[in-house]
Amino acid sequence: MARKFRKKPENDKFLIFTNGSGSEVNYFKLLGSKQRIYTVIPKFVNGDPLAVVEEAEKHLHEANQIWCVFDVDRFSEGDGILKAMVRARRSKKIHVAYSNLAFEVWLISHFKCCDGKKSISNYKKEIETYVKDKENKEQYCYDKADEKVLQKHFIPFVGDAVTNAKIIYQKKVRDNPEKVDGFNPVWESSWNSSTDVFKLVEALHIDIDGK
Repeated sequence: MARKFRKKPENDKFLIFTNGSGSEVNYFKLLGSKQRIYTVIPKFVNGDPLAVVEEAEKHLHEANQIWCVFDVDRFSEGDGILKAMVRARRSKKIHVAYSNLAFEVWLISHFKCCDGKKSISNYKKEIETYVKDKENKEQYCYDKADEKVLQKHFIPFVGDAVTNAKIIYQKKVRDNPEKVDGFNPVWESSWNSSTDVFKLVEALHIDIDGK
């Protein structure tokens, strides 16, 4: 007897708004193909974190869950990160996931715990090393938007990324107990090399142990 899957109602959508046009959109598109609960739709928003949340607000009744994903690299509290988090909380439906400094922190977490203060160029060099070794190539030119590389070297190890990112995040929470308006000040340098994208992945209810 053929296996039957529950038909998805119209609102069983998982919308992800991000100001990362390359790896973030492609990564979440590929990740969404691993589960059947939601139709995962990543959308690029060309703006700061507050603009990302404001765009998400226009779609509150279109999805079961709505997430905004942004990096800290180009922004600070004054540039709208705190305002974006407050506005998302006020909506009661929009969730926020950050990476400090950049989405590469989440990507590195697929290989190891990403700890210690680093620059974006350091992140890129680390990823190039890991992928180069796995490809058995002397040289590898880092392209975080390459779907083939994301599919082969990152998506199958999302369970490792969740574990590793969570370890560092919990360490940051322990070492930085001060909050601003009820939020962890993730835009500060003390939160460098941390991310809570694992919360978004867990919300997707993906079988993260399956390779």
